[in-house]
Amino acid sequence: MSKNAAGGNALSTEKQFFRDIGYSVFGPALLGFARHIAKNMERLTEQAEKSGDCPPKLFFLARDGDIVMRACKILSEKYPVLRGCSYLYVSRMALYVPSLRGADTYEKALNAINPHPSYTAAQFVRALGLEAKDCHADADLSRTVMRERLKDDKEFRRIFEAVKPKMIENSREQTQLALEYFKQEGFIPAGNAGSSPKNVIIDIGWNATIQKFLQSFLDSVGYSDITVLGMYFGLTQKATFLGDSAEGYWFDLKGQKPGRAPEAPFRGLPELIFSNAEGSVSGYKKENGRVKPVLLPYEYAENKAQCENLAALRDAALKYVADNAGRDDRNSDENSESIARIEQNVKALVRLGMRPTLKEAQILGDLDFENGDIYPLACPKSVRFYAKHPKEFKEDFIASQWKVAFLKRLFKVPMRYDRVYSILDKIKKD
Repeated sequence: MSKNAAGGNALSTEKQFFRDIGYSVFGPALLGFARHIAKNMERLTEQAEKSGDCPPKLFFLARDGDIVMRACKILSEKYPVLRGCSYLYVSRMALYVPSLRGADTYEKALNAINPHPSYTAAQFVRALGLEAKDCHADADLSRTVMRERLKDDKEFRRIFEAVKPKMIENSREQTQLALEYFKQEGFIPAGNAGSSPKNVIIDIGWNATIQKFLQSFLDSVGYSDITVLGMYFGLTQKATFLGDSAEGYWFDLKGQKPGRAPEAPFRGLPELIFSNAEGSVSGYKKENGRVKPVLLPYEYAENKAQCENLAALRDAALKYVADNAGRDDRNSDENSESIARIEQNVKALVRLGMRPTLKEAQILGDLDFENGDIYPLACPKSVRFYAKHPKEFKEDFIASQWKVAFLKRLFKVPMRYDRVYSILDKIKKD
């Protein structure tokens, strides 16, 4: 890669590595996605003008939407439809907590909260929108229960009944704050904004449950006339419920038979790259006359090297966008990118995820990733250890969010580990 692309020789070798990945691997995928958004926004705007509807508004969702918004702002000179976009602080938790005002039973609460593999009692209380201090004094906050056993756990049910009044009170308060925040940010239009208002949301995707939560919240507060449309980097079969109201760029498996999504073997890698360095939204608060998001602590704040390296990677990807934005055929009649062009744009990312070099697997595999608990993306123990403890191999392999790199680092010998993973995945399903 050129010295200009990498940012010169002053950077450390490790940071140089991350900038190389950002420029040559993530950059083309980011540019393609941003260009796809621009062309689709042009199409939607033209349709609204013809039908006399108000033009769609574009919202990039925290946290994965941040870098896509920055890329779109680079393209906005060429695509004026991208100007005036907004960044919306929202999360599944910030949207499901308001729904808990109607959760008068333990079962209803379980159906509303985020489906983590397991919960400690403290995590369960936080999932209800409260803090550990809201729990009764004799509760064992370290108690851990697997998700499938939550329904029958008497202690967790007792905790729920104890905090239920506080939960409902907080849920009602968060409903009003969220409603005010969405009005403040223009997600809910002020006054008579025209017929059939449409909000286009941008996120990384996969199952796209955030869109379901958003639409459900709007319906619950009397704004069912607002349509939410989603543009995502990729959508799995689990997003089928969204129908035509959502589409994926790299892949869109809505309506297809159940099967492995392309990102599954290395899901954690793009999630780390897309997500910016701030905590997730837990709710809202009012401060100096404005509603502001309440952010949880950033999961990786203590890992300074990781924060700096991922920032360097994202900056390099945006530099690629700036360097190559002019190569786009602005006179193309296509409303979106061709399949061949999409495949070319994501080719380097797929190669990295499915066929990493040992160096790539080692450096990137050591990155911390939060999925309930924090684990490295792909950092196996030794073959000798797993030979004596096969159960731990299964646990570590399942926990890894970059399974191909996990196998690469474990065995090290030249082999098509993407094919090995496919065989193991098939065995697991059978």
